[in-house]
Amino acid sequence: ESREVDAPDHVINTVRAQIVPLIPPNFCSDSDFRSDGYLDDLVSCVLDSVGSVGVRYTNVINGLEKYRSYCQANFGFVPTTPKEFLSAFASDISDPDVLASAIWTRHRTATRGGILKVEAMVRWLTILDRYGIQSPQELVAKIDDVKLKQELLKVPGQSRYVSLIYFFMLAGYRDGVKDDRMIQSWFKEECGLRLETPVKAVSFMIIAEELRNQYPCMT
Repeated sequence: ESREVDAPDHVINTVRAQIVPLIPPNFCSDSDFRSDGYLDDLVSCVLDSVGSVGVRYTNVINGLEKYRSYCQANFGFVPTTPKEFLSAFASDISDPDVLASAIWTRHRTATRGGILKVEAMVRWLTILDRYGIQSPQELVAKIDDVKLKQELLKVPGQSRYVSLIYFFMLAGYRDGVKDDRMIQSWFKEECGLRLETPVKAVSFMIIAEELRNQYPCMT
């Protein structure tokens, strides 16, 4: 259920004071500062978002390369939609151990009660396919679908919103915050603030809007 979230003025002022000095003059002209994502590949959005939590991001880069190399070698193409993925891996989906060895790693979604990340990926892709969501654009259009988000969050290890909001961000949603340990540390150490994720997101949204006259590309 959605609720209105507010960011108090003192939070906005504190966060703004820390952010503005970090923005380089060439922010809108240097492609290094553009948002990452997979705007034509929903499968990679799933693999990246589920795979990135709790590990160094190099593990995700290596995992995506392993997945793509396997698909090219065995199928001659790389599935980019849930339907394509579930069809291509139909014979392996029931055996997460085999799938983990073939296309990802044996990392789990949580140390306690977690499942193999590749199994969580398959469950997310199955849910998306059932909802008829095959592209990043179709996913972002469902940003307010509470039932969809609840189903995705029920997959073991996904109950926190970190993976979910990052998933939407990789698909093109630009008003989210991947509230991982680095973001938490920045708010705590640099801003002296302990905030809930929605308040962090709202504070960033407000500041981005303020800065858009100077930086038209700011999101």
